[in-house]
Amino acid sequence: MPLLGCADHRVNAPKVIGFAINWLEQFPLDWRAKDIFEKLVLLPDPGSYAPRLASLAIAWVEQYQQTKLVKSLIDILLEQPQLSDPDWTRVSKIAVAWLRTRTGFANRDKSLTGLLMRPQLLEAGDLAWIKKQATHWLNNPPKDAQDLHGLRAALDKLRIKEESVAQ
Repeated sequence: MPLLGCADHRVNAPKVIGFAINWLEQFPLDWRAKDIFEKLVLLPDPGSYAPRLASLAIAWVEQYQQTKLVKSLIDILLEQPQLSDPDWTRVSKIAVAWLRTRTGFANRDKSLTGLLMRPQLLEAGDLAWIKKQATHWLNNPPKDAQDLHGLRAALDKLRIKEESVAQ
């Protein structure tokens, strides 16, 4: 873990990333893998490991989707522009299901913001529900809200896009 924290600043970053990917391939569903996935997914350029990393991370999320463990990794994956549309859609379905079953959970704003990053990939019913949740969250922000600014910006961007399409 300490090496992953500084891998993007070191000459040996590809070697460290490769070692981490090898560990993940040996223990893909280990609960401790979440921390490694979070570090690797946040790297600016995981290089040729990106597709395999995405596949392993999504499999881990699918395995642990009913637990609190997945929340932070889901949020990170939703914000990754390099995640393919099909992979993002898989993660978004898990995120929506997770949010629907945990109405009082902290940091919903972070998940809602991530879901609004690719609204065109969401099912119409899910998008309507997410917009309603985001609006409610902004109008009644809890004290533990973390990303109200990002959520407001994502919702405003979506409204502008919807208005321009309507015109």
